[in-house]
Amino acid sequence: MGISAVIERGFMSDSAPLPTSVSHPALPHGVNPAAIAADLQKDGVSATPQLAGALRERVYQAHSKGIDLKIVYYPGSDKSFTATRNLAELLKPHIDGTIVVLNDEQIGSVSPVYPRYVMEHAEIDANRIITNSKPPYTTQQVLARIDTYIHDVAESSLNWTPIMSGVGVTVVLTITVIATIFKRKLSALSSRITSSHLSLIHI
Repeated sequence: MGISAVIERGFMSDSAPLPTSVSHPALPHGVNPAAIAADLQKDGVSATPQLAGALRERVYQAHSKGIDLKIVYYPGSDKSFTATRNLAELLKPHIDGTIVVLNDEQIGSVSPVYPRYVMEHAEIDANRIITNSKPPYTTQQVLARIDTYIHDVAESSLNWTPIMSGVGVTVVLTITVIATIFKRKLSALSSRITSSHLSLIHI
C-alpha cells in the first residue's frame, strides 16, 4: 500500500513495511518512519538527543497515569497542518498505545483508547503554550506542551470512569428489568394455557 493510500484511507496494513523515507506532501518532510518505529518500540520515544531523555520521563509519567504513550518529536514545522497526525496514523499499525507526534508548531495524535475529541482538546491546549511566542521555541516549551497533553488525556480518563460505570449499571438494570418482565409474561401465559387445557378436559 502506498503513502497516498495511507493518507486517504487513514490506516496501513500490518504486513506492509514502513518506508525509510517519505516525500508525500501530507507527511513530514525528510522523516524516516521505519527508524521512528524502531525507536518507539525500544523505549517509547523518538526525538532529538537534546529532548529524548526528558521525553522518556514523560512517557514514564504517562504510564503512571494509566496512559500507554509513545512520543515522536522532530524540529521545525510542516506546510501541512495535519502532517503530525498523518505520521501518527502511518505508525499506528506498527506501534501499540497512544502515539503523539509534535514538531515546533504542530501536534497530532492517534489512539486505540481515547476518542478523537479528547485528543483534539489535548492538542489544542498543548499548543496554547506557544500561542504568543515566535520560533525558535525553547526545550521547555516543547516539554510544557507534552505535559499539557498528558494532563488533559489523564483528566479525560478520570472523567470517563463514573460515566462508564453508570452506563454499565444502567445496562445491567435494563437487562434485569427486561428479564423480569419476560418471566412474568411467560408465567402468565403458562397459567392461561394451563387454565384453557383444564377447561377443555372439563368439557
